Amino acid sequence: KPLRVTFVEMRSKIKVLRIGITGHRKIGDVSLVRRHLREALRLLKRRSDAPICLLTALAEGADRLAAKVVLKENGSSIEAVLPMAAEEYTKDFRRISSRKEFDALLSRAASVHTVAPAGSRSLGYSEAGRFVAEHSALLIAVWDGKPAHGKGGTAEIVAYARKKRQPLIWINPLSENTPASERLSRLCR
Repeated sequence: KPLRVTFVEMRSKIKVLRIGITGHRKIGDVSLVRRHLREALRLLKRRSDAPICLLTALAEGADRLAAKVVLKENGSSIEAVLPMAAEEYTKDFRRISSRKEFDALLSRAASVHTVAPAGSRSLGYSEAGRFVAEHSALLIAVWDGKPAHGKGGTAEIVAYARKKRQPLIWINPLSENTPASERLSRLCR
């Protein structure tokens, strides 16, 4: 069959396109990153007409911004993937406004998965990031390209997705350049 027919058939079979987000808490120019996230969603909409479901840890920064952008899309939803129980997790958010924003987004989640491994907080972040990558057809990374600063960081999750050869859209929050993509053709297989 011609590639175009195969692509059309694939579009009709996908019920929901599950994508994941990983990214920095401090993302710099929020409007730039928001614009890049919208570009990424437009790219995905050209590949699939299925509604998008975003898997997100709802961390400050990239996760929450992506959740807000996705929730503005018709028919789209979010699933929360928490690194520990919500009550414990919110202790990482110093500002009351941040806790309120987390609670508001969590209340809009279609489902909540709590990873909660025994051990350190950083292990929880690592496991939540891996869960997001494992259960997503594609990972969006808001990442400056620098090596990991610790366990569970953005660079670790990007490396994990690349090792799995997972489709990836990389948004560099320090660059005006269009987001880079890797292995997007795998979404049509």
